[in-house]
Amino acid sequence: MLKIAVTTVESFRNYQNGSIELEDFLKRVRGEFTPSRYMDLGSAFHDIMEKNQERYIEERNIFKAKNGIEFDSNVITRCYEKINTEAPFEVKITKVYDVGKEQVELVAKVDQLYGCYVIENKTCWGMFDFERYFGSCQWKFYLDIFEAERVFYNVFCLSDKVNGIELRNIEQFSFNGYPDLKDDLNELLKDLTDFIHTKKLEEYFAPDYRYKEQRALPTYSETKQIIQSINNEEESIMNIQKIKIANLLGIEDLEFDPGKFTLIEGRNGSGKTSILESIKHALNGGHDARLLRNGTDKGEIVLILDDGVQLTKTVTPSKSDVKILDRDGNRINKPQTYIDKLIDMLSVNPVQFLTADKKNRVNYLLEAIPMKLTNDHLEKSLNGMSGRVRDDLSGHALEVIGRIYKQFYDERTGINRALKEKTATMTQLKESVSEFNYSPNEMTEKLKSLENKKGEMESKKSLFLEQAVNHRMKKLDDEEERFQEEINKFRFEHEEIKQEIHNHFDIQKTEIQSKFDEKYLPLLSELTLLQEQQKQYTSHEKTRELVEQFHRECQKLKDESEKLSGALTGLDNLKENLLRELPIQGLEIKEGEIYCKDIIFDKLNTAEQVKIAVEVAKLRANELGIICVDGIERLDKDTFNEFKSKAIESGLQMIVTKVGDSALNIHTEMVA
Repeated sequence: MLKIAVTTVESFRNYQNGSIELEDFLKRVRGEFTPSRYMDLGSAFHDIMEKNQERYIEERNIFKAKNGIEFDSNVITRCYEKINTEAPFEVKITKVYDVGKEQVELVAKVDQLYGCYVIENKTCWGMFDFERYFGSCQWKFYLDIFEAERVFYNVFCLSDKVNGIELRNIEQFSFNGYPDLKDDLNELLKDLTDFIHTKKLEEYFAPDYRYKEQRALPTYSETKQIIQSINNEEESIMNIQKIKIANLLGIEDLEFDPGKFTLIEGRNGSGKTSILESIKHALNGGHDARLLRNGTDKGEIVLILDDGVQLTKTVTPSKSDVKILDRDGNRINKPQTYIDKLIDMLSVNPVQFLTADKKNRVNYLLEAIPMKLTNDHLEKSLNGMSGRVRDDLSGHALEVIGRIYKQFYDERTGINRALKEKTATMTQLKESVSEFNYSPNEMTEKLKSLENKKGEMESKKSLFLEQAVNHRMKKLDDEEERFQEEINKFRFEHEEIKQEIHNHFDIQKTEIQSKFDEKYLPLLSELTLLQEQQKQYTSHEKTRELVEQFHRECQKLKDESEKLSGALTGLDNLKENLLRELPIQGLEIKEGEIYCKDIIFDKLNTAEQVKIAVEVAKLRANELGIICVDGIERLDKDTFNEFKSKAIESGLQMIVTKVGDSALNIHTEMVA
């Protein structure tokens, strides 16, 4: 009997629909899966919900989970209001299902059970996607195993911010049963049990199986080898033993036994391409009535493999039919699935690889060497910076690394630019800050004293000027009286005396002004200087604050730049590690071009170029190692001979066409 958790069935469903890779699913099965940051956050949240009072730290007004992750009390309080506290937590039961001729014990554990209702409390750390929950198989199994009437979901949409975890929203919905529910569950269980037996994973689903403690996680290359060994149960590459073609394209009736290297030569229109297209159509899905030879209503191609399997594809105007018989003559169900397991789109055409431009050649190589970048790779390589990655990690690992590298490089460039600008501004501000002779308090007291002295001097000056004016007025009045009496007699003398009086006054005024200027003007100058310094002091204090602020910001930018530099170094190291795992020794991709042992591909000698092209084709070959090559005449004689030699050495079966001057001719070479 197999013992399977409902969560494992859900993971298998995600593997089936392409949401997770085979590598990730196998890690989950073996108990080697490393939880992500969001998984740890979700576990912490559930722990706090279940043991709310125990996890509260009153002096800090926070909730702290068993794994050390902290939540603000306001967030937990708002979430806890949606929890049914009367319903018990973590309820676990099992149910035995009859799957084919064996029994499977399914283990289900729900967050809460309230009478005939199941309650699931989930956390969402990204964009809320209702379809993700609706498409899940968990609630369907819970309905069946717990015999529940309805499964209720509380989805707490949270954000992991730098300053703490925030609650964005709470989504609530529920699901109930439907007529075909049990059939859907049985079909999914059947697929999973078949997968377990096919991949020899029974030990991980034994009733008494326990994950081993302290188990060392496999390296990327080790995991890749494990997956490859699972997908390829036999390491040997199968070949086509016989090919029969009737009434397809330009072929009326043809039968031949291909060797390891089969050269189909002939003039244009002789049927070379018809043979290749017929083989490709036999191994590719779909229907194309244009393949029928003119004037016929039925065409056929038969491929007999060296293990005795016979594949027959029949083409009529309305449909195409594929039939596969095993070595004992039994018909194989799902023929296209069987074919897909054997081939990989007929692999890569080595001639296309040799003659392609550098961009397409790199694409061929990347397609031939699939690499998937995971969050685990980033977390181990980026020293805590993986959370900054905006890329969705889809595509080839080397391409993803290139995109992430550009993101971090651009971010660092912007930060360094801001750092340079702030540093320059800070330097200018520092230079503009002057030193002062007085402290702010001393300056205030000094200003007050000088203001008082200024007032006293101005009062004295006004008094003396007033006395001088009065004296002048008296003199003028006396003189005016005398002048009036003797105006006719003393007019000329009067004018001279009057002028002397004015001159004397000017002298007195100048003397008074000079006497006061000796002390007043320095005082006024010092007062003006201090008033200006007082204004400058306030301005410079603000400047000092800006300098301090810029200093802190520069340090922050410098730290950020150093982190990004570390991340870029980590990406370079990760890229180097991935490139070391390339099956072709010394091969790497730099700046969009292929290099081998630090020599650019186009500058390699012909033998090295051909060897790499054939190895790339070999990487794409699955169990049926056949490669159809059209256009071999594009290679010169030496390159063709080198290609032929490397092709035979590769162990693949190559069928190539070449334009010649004669009728259709097929040359085959066998390898002992």
